[in-house]
Amino acid sequence: YDEPFRGEIIDYFFKPQFGASLDILKVEVGGDGQNTLGTSSSHQHTKDEAPDFSRGMLWWLMAQVQVRRGDVQFYGLPWCYPGWVKSPYSPEAAEYLATWLDGARGKNLPVSFIGVSQNERAPCDKAKPISKHSDSLRCDGITLKRAAFDAHGHTRVKIVAPDAFDFDRTNGDVIMMKNSSDVVWSDVDIVGVHGAAPLSDLYGPLQSWLTEESTNSSKPLWNSENEAGYMGVRFLARALVRAYVETNA
Repeated sequence: YDEPFRGEIIDYFFKPQFGASLDILKVEVGGDGQNTLGTSSSHQHTKDEAPDFSRGMLWWLMAQVQVRRGDVQFYGLPWCYPGWVKSPYSPEAAEYLATWLDGARGKNLPVSFIGVSQNERAPCDKAKPISKHSDSLRCDGITLKRAAFDAHGHTRVKIVAPDAFDFDRTNGDVIMMKNSSDVVWSDVDIVGVHGAAPLSDLYGPLQSWLTEESTNSSKPLWNSENEAGYMGVRFLARALVRAYVETNA
């Protein structure tokens, strides 16, 4: 959009006591891949490339929001990784996210929260069970990322997981993290779920897919993504209210 319309849209979302007055902006950690609605550039296309934090439009958006609301909190989540990062559970992925946090800090856009696996992907590596006699999966990627963040001086950045929709409605991602190890579970600060009030249930009885594994997990529970598809803002408002009523998310 051209100005002044572009600025007015940002005002309606984030300006305090004006419009939605949102105080958290969730952005993609660019990874050079399709993210449903487009492609966000990576800050590091190859492993040997020096990070470049001038790419993409999200840094600009974060700065614009910060001008309007100085107390805004930023929240990052990768939808994908560049090809040299072979797995979202790897040490390379941990360093990649830590470097992105470095870039945000360098721009005076400090990030408060980050999703640590990949959008709507299990937080634990399904290829690596704890042992051949166990159904529990290794979630070491979470601990790798916590260690990388701390090593880069991002000790106050809180980890949100799984940042996913539980398609079989078993709360399996939360159970995975809890059963992996006490260290992994302690590294998760916030249980973030997608679609705490699914679109298909908007007119049905108050029955969330979340069970006590999520709602009584000892962690704050966030409805970290919800939508109304193409049904309009009235349905989005209904979904958000229902998520809060049902689960306090």
